[in-house]
Amino acid sequence: MARQQRARARLRLPRSADFSFVFVIRMMTSVLLIIATCVKTSHSIPEGHVGVYWRGGALLTTVSEPGLHFKLPLITQFQPIQVTVQTAQVRDIQCGTKGGVMISFEKIEVEYRLSKAYVYATLLDYGIYYEKTWLYAKIRHEINLFCNAQSLQEVYIDIFEQIDEKMIVALQGDCTRYVPGIKILAVRVTKPTIPSSIRRNFEQLEEKRTKALAVIERQKVAETDAETQKKIALAKAEKSAQQMLMEDSARRQEEIQKNMYITREKCLADANICRMLKEGEANRLKLTPEFLELQFIQSIAKNYKIFFGDKESKMVFDQSLSGDFLNMAGRKEHLEKVPKEAEANKLKRTLDHLWTTASRKDKHLEKYALNKSSDIGGFGEVWLASSVSPDSCPEINHFFILKRIMVGRSCKFYLSGLREKYFGELFSSMPKPHLARYVESFQYQEPQEMWLVFQHEGISLSRLMYTTNNQVRELSTWWHWLRTTELGQEAMRKLIWQLFTALKSCHDQNITHRDIKPENMVVCLEDEITGRCHQAVPSGDKPYHIKMRLIDFGSAIDPFAIKHLYGSYGPSEAEQTYDYTPPEAILYSKWFDGPKSAVLKYDMWSVGVVMLELIIGSPDVFQLNARTHAILHRQLDSWNEDRKELAFRLWSLMEFCIMIPGTASERHTTETRVNDVGVPLASSKCSEESFSHQVKTRDPLKQGFPNIWALRLVRQLLMWDTEARLSVDEALQHPYFHQPS
Repeated sequence: MARQQRARARLRLPRSADFSFVFVIRMMTSVLLIIATCVKTSHSIPEGHVGVYWRGGALLTTVSEPGLHFKLPLITQFQPIQVTVQTAQVRDIQCGTKGGVMISFEKIEVEYRLSKAYVYATLLDYGIYYEKTWLYAKIRHEINLFCNAQSLQEVYIDIFEQIDEKMIVALQGDCTRYVPGIKILAVRVTKPTIPSSIRRNFEQLEEKRTKALAVIERQKVAETDAETQKKIALAKAEKSAQQMLMEDSARRQEEIQKNMYITREKCLADANICRMLKEGEANRLKLTPEFLELQFIQSIAKNYKIFFGDKESKMVFDQSLSGDFLNMAGRKEHLEKVPKEAEANKLKRTLDHLWTTASRKDKHLEKYALNKSSDIGGFGEVWLASSVSPDSCPEINHFFILKRIMVGRSCKFYLSGLREKYFGELFSSMPKPHLARYVESFQYQEPQEMWLVFQHEGISLSRLMYTTNNQVRELSTWWHWLRTTELGQEAMRKLIWQLFTALKSCHDQNITHRDIKPENMVVCLEDEITGRCHQAVPSGDKPYHIKMRLIDFGSAIDPFAIKHLYGSYGPSEAEQTYDYTPPEAILYSKWFDGPKSAVLKYDMWSVGVVMLELIIGSPDVFQLNARTHAILHRQLDSWNEDRKELAFRLWSLMEFCIMIPGTASERHTTETRVNDVGVPLASSKCSEESFSHQVKTRDPLKQGFPNIWALRLVRQLLMWDTEARLSVDEALQHPYFHQPS
């Protein structure tokens, strides 16, 4: 009993110690409970995933981003869902082909990605194993469908490379429709496994195919060699043909040069005839008694003697010798008459022989029936004629233009005729589609005249544009059609194109026409059915083609013509038409001595004036209005008419902003300055709008240019500086002719 009491006593603790121990135990238990709670409620979501939660088995709408998160323990469950690119591998897919052969795809890999925005909807509909439904099962289904529709040959060889794309299209199509959050990135299909017996057949077939390909390649090599030999033979043949062509071209060039030489020699002979005729006429007029008296006095003055002594010889003062001589010279019916007439007749017979040699027989004119005279001037006449040759077909009304030049009236007329003949024969050796067609020429002695024969090409553009009513020139109906209809605008474009084409034929031969104007542009209104030129503008809607030819080369120049066919003074303003003359030819008399490119630009200015005339319906393109003309005329009252005319022209060019004071070329400067008279200079606003306004104010229809390209073409043709002016090749490439319809 006592021992038991002592044991109890040893086992009994003090009261304060019992409390401390219980407290420590409770605190440790609380800490462990808190740690356990934290462990159960906290969770981390790795990068590339999002967290989804279920509470009591229900999917929550909360989707958390990667990182550390907390949840209610025991009640809330979570699952990380990958939203980066992941690969699903489907293995051992069995399928049967259309022919009944079973094949096996060992592995098919599908790369896909689930969008964050569609995580909740996808899991809500298909659970966390959504890929089993839409990838693993779907790929097997699509492969079986593919195999069932194809033969073994197609699956294994022919269209195997298309399986990947077909699987992507099939999978993505269903996913887009049912699971829009899944994006199929790639599908990789391995080669299927086929039965060994069939594989051996394929290998044997492939071996035979390889041999066949080798044979085909050898055949291709042989064909290539044959093609190469063929090309070599063709190259040799082409080289031979080119050589023959070059020889033929050289022969033709030699023939052209021979014709040119003959033409030049003919022109020189004609010029010599003219010179001899004029010298003979001058000598005849010079042979007068007064001239003989002068010759006698000069001869006596040269024969003098010196006398010594106080008396001079009576012979010095004896006028009997001179008197007798002058008396005999004055009486033509006496001693001097017979030898002088004999000498004159001898000279006349020589000139007649030269003229007859250079002329053709008078029978030339008998080939033509002169119908009517279309123009009469100081130089001669222009006749419309038809052929009366027995060789001509009577059903064909073949007309000609015969130009009769009275060469006996002036040597200038004769040289003009020689120039037309020279250029006509030059172009006849190389025909051009838009130049006058020269036929022949012949001459007569009495009266002295030259006839030039050309093909009748149609009506002049001037006669088409204008009509004369009671000696008043008015704009024609054809001009209104040209300006107010789309067909008319197209016809105007064709006219200018053909004019540039004609000038290109001239400029390529270094020939400047120098007289481009509507009177020298002959237009054929060709009937679409008969192919003949109408004598007047067809009435109604009768269709026709417009064809233009450039005529009258009497003012044209080239190096040979300047040297031999313009006399000693060369080309002058007498052969020019003032309204169509560029400023360099007005201000500088020797403008044709400049560079070849600048000389040819003469014609380009004239084309610009013609275009303006077609638009405003008047040849007075650069005419000042009445008020400005009156002011200038009053200020320039002390000037002569030539200087006034020049001042008016320069002022008009300033109004068009063609000439801008202070910027003109030094070569073309003149002492005449219009602003010296006190009249304000033209406006310095030189834009396309101001140029268009100047033209529109002069246009009776108030329409102006048909489009911006026509405006720019005219401005580039009417440039003061010849270097800035368009060449004929540049003009043919202008957008005005190639603008989109």
